[in-house]
Amino acid sequence: MSNVFRESVQMFESMDSHIVKSGKRKLNDEQAPIFRDIIGKYASGGKAFLHGQGGSGKSVLINALKKYCDANEITCAVTASTGKAASALGGVTIHSYIGLSMHENENAQSVEDAFKLSAKPKDMDFPDILIIDEASMIGESLLREITKVGFPYILFVGDTSQLRPVKDVQVDWNSYVSWSYYLHRNMRAQDADIVRVFDHFREHKEGSRTHINIRDYINGRNIIELDYADTKPLPKGTESCFIGYRNRLVEKFATRLKSEENTRFNLNVGINITKMIVEKGKEDLNKWGGYDRQFVQETAYYNGEDVDIVKLTDVTKKLVANKTARFGKWNLKLAKKGIIITDSTAPIEREANESKAPKFWISFPPEDVLEYTTLSVINGDTFALVWDGIESEFKEMEQFYFSELFPYLQKFQAIKTYFSKKRDEAKMHLLDADVRSAMTLMSRSEFMSWYELHDDTKFRKKGWTELYSAKSVVSARPSISRTTTKAQGISVPSIIICEDSFYGADKSAQYVAVSRARHGIIILKNVPDDWKNTDG
Repeated sequence: MSNVFRESVQMFESMDSHIVKSGKRKLNDEQAPIFRDIIGKYASGGKAFLHGQGGSGKSVLINALKKYCDANEITCAVTASTGKAASALGGVTIHSYIGLSMHENENAQSVEDAFKLSAKPKDMDFPDILIIDEASMIGESLLREITKVGFPYILFVGDTSQLRPVKDVQVDWNSYVSWSYYLHRNMRAQDADIVRVFDHFREHKEGSRTHINIRDYINGRNIIELDYADTKPLPKGTESCFIGYRNRLVEKFATRLKSEENTRFNLNVGINITKMIVEKGKEDLNKWGGYDRQFVQETAYYNGEDVDIVKLTDVTKKLVANKTARFGKWNLKLAKKGIIITDSTAPIEREANESKAPKFWISFPPEDVLEYTTLSVINGDTFALVWDGIESEFKEMEQFYFSELFPYLQKFQAIKTYFSKKRDEAKMHLLDADVRSAMTLMSRSEFMSWYELHDDTKFRKKGWTELYSAKSVVSARPSISRTTTKAQGISVPSIIICEDSFYGADKSAQYVAVSRARHGIIILKNVPDDWKNTDG
């Protein structure tokens, strides 16, 4: 059977010149004036936005700014709203940079807003210039947290006509920033046919082109059509990837295109990490030869980031059988309600039986969730329970535990509304008679002390514990393919798409998808439809 599929992908990847791979490009006549203006204004403080369509050279300009700052003792921090974009620029997500974490939201009406975001400003010296790439995906709630930190100068970078924030309000950037810069020229693709695809899909998104069909651009050279039956696993290290709209189809292609050597995954989650740290003022050993510790929660964000996930199946079996196990430098111990993970290379101080270094804690989710997960390690140092099923099942699991919690949240919300002098708006019918009676007879503080012992409070706290534990489970997708939402911020030699999934996305997502390609577009025909009706 012909291997034209793999040969085509490898051909497009070989087209990447040394200049593209090394990033050694000179600024063009659009980029250079913007570069000079930013360097001239940053010391005065403020906020600016660099606009540019996909492939217009935004990353090249960012790299030039960073290089100049490093050479001239100007501190410059590079971040992005997605992990993939941050990795490409050698930075971190803005979520991680400002210490954003998730907290219980007692006002939640859905599982999506069950956890609210808030920043924990770190003890750090503010950079002279903070750069935030892929800013179009920043919504108002995240922007509020960024603003609270008080950075002196921020350069937001992105294409505001690309994908909008997920489940958040879009920012009116024109009223927020003091300066706006624009890049118009396409620098990602040099081939005229590929550039024409970019331009036409952008026009379609903007409304100046009423009809478009990706098949009309097939040229048999670098925009080609192949049969699904001819697709083969891609070699290790392949940058080219399949981009689709529907999650289930993306997972199907990932399984088909991923070779045994290519084991990277794409994550788009915030993982709650619990550390057990020695309490301040209690640095002395306790009578058991250890240290008294408190539980501190942090959030690690993987917004569209490619990661290495190793599923510790054999380690997990040993842990269950022996209560202890080892993985690399890590010692794992099975506790009553979770797993304690210790770095065995950390030094032991003061002849203690243990190190003062933080331990890590993974709490068990409910048993019916636990049986569908595997203990895994992300990038060699972050442990998590990874969901083994499909994403639709994962979402159903989260929804179930929120639905168990929600009735008790509604009651608590009714109580808060009653005591906030909006008694007419309180949904009193949700409350038991004894609760309604106590509310009318007690002050707010007296009632809250009484209610703390009421069954509703116990069930609400139990519901939060179960949802929190279920939320700590990670749903991972092989990274050789990704949804259009997670494709924003990447640039690859070629993209592989199928019409059936491609046209399910909105116009902005279609434009994002095609504009990822530097050299080639592969359109697949005769894709089986057995993925349909399983995950939207």
